[in-house]
Amino acid sequence: MQDGPVLTRVTEPVDHGEGPHWDPTEKVLYYVDISGQALHRYDPAIKTDISLKFDKPVALVVPMRGQRQTCSSGGAYERTEVKVYKPVALVVPMRGQRYKFVAGLGRDLVMLTWEWDTGVHYHTTINTVDQHEPMNRLNDGKADANGRMWAGTIGFEKPVGSVLPDRGTLYRLDNDPSKPCVADVEIRPVTISNGLTWSLDNKILYYIDTPTRRVDAFDYDLENGTLSHRRTVFSLGAVTGNPDGMTIDADGNLWIACWGGSQIIRVDPKTGALLRMIKIPVTRVTSVTWGGPMLDTLYVTTMRLGLSDSQLVDEPHAGAVWEVRNLKAIGTAQHTAVVTCKCNTTLPSTSTLP
Repeated sequence: MQDGPVLTRVTEPVDHGEGPHWDPTEKVLYYVDISGQALHRYDPAIKTDISLKFDKPVALVVPMRGQRQTCSSGGAYERTEVKVYKPVALVVPMRGQRYKFVAGLGRDLVMLTWEWDTGVHYHTTINTVDQHEPMNRLNDGKADANGRMWAGTIGFEKPVGSVLPDRGTLYRLDNDPSKPCVADVEIRPVTISNGLTWSLDNKILYYIDTPTRRVDAFDYDLENGTLSHRRTVFSLGAVTGNPDGMTIDADGNLWIACWGGSQIIRVDPKTGALLRMIKIPVTRVTSVTWGGPMLDTLYVTTMRLGLSDSQLVDEPHAGAVWEVRNLKAIGTAQHTAVVTCKCNTTLPSTSTLP
């Protein structure tokens, strides 16, 4: 039996794989291709990877005039076909609702319905963020243990990896059913709002703003969704690469994707110790999540966008999802989203229309 980690490529490459989320009910992995404008569903039992592309007209759902309903309620909506040319930044399944997700499209947080087995799909806008920075887009996002959504943005990026500094924000989605959906500013400014995860007791939020090359922690009030007492728990220092997506294991240790570093690292946030480094055979490692029936498989997303022709010759599988087994660690399940606030009742902005 092999002693070390066992790596297997499980999907074909995409441009910019990100945002992996394991669904323990369906036993599948959801992830996004940001620049490829696609949501993917990988089923390891039958080894299929299907996708929903957002580079063609889709059905957008908007509330009918004079109707106020929560995003998760039914009825009183009308559908219209629109062209949505926006990067798909994140995906979080909604709690107890098959086929429903919170996703990020450009700067829009949306509630998406994707019946992946029939092809039916449509969405309604929850909230549009960064109104003051129209060139920004959403990046990483997750739900806390109460289902409250957190999502952050990134400044304008061109070329790949070169981002305008201090243009982004980390938002918390207000989940009060008596109020419209409001995205509250929690951390500003940031440059590349990236990995976030919670401690096992939900009392600490760990957070990455990539260019800082560190992991910060906040005391977290789960009931109110508030942050306090910011401090740094790990700095990458001489570690190769920049911190990107992040998850936590059952021992409370952090697993961090190192973009540009061809590796993931395991860190003890209590002591600041670097516990482990695991090589991945591509340069741009973007995110990680635990999956599999026992939550003992680490799924790793990667990126090929921006690599030169010669680099792609050396890294033909850049952009694929990798499965890492035999880590001798057990993960934790990600939280699902709960959206009870009142959805955006305005028509879509002109940027989403044909």
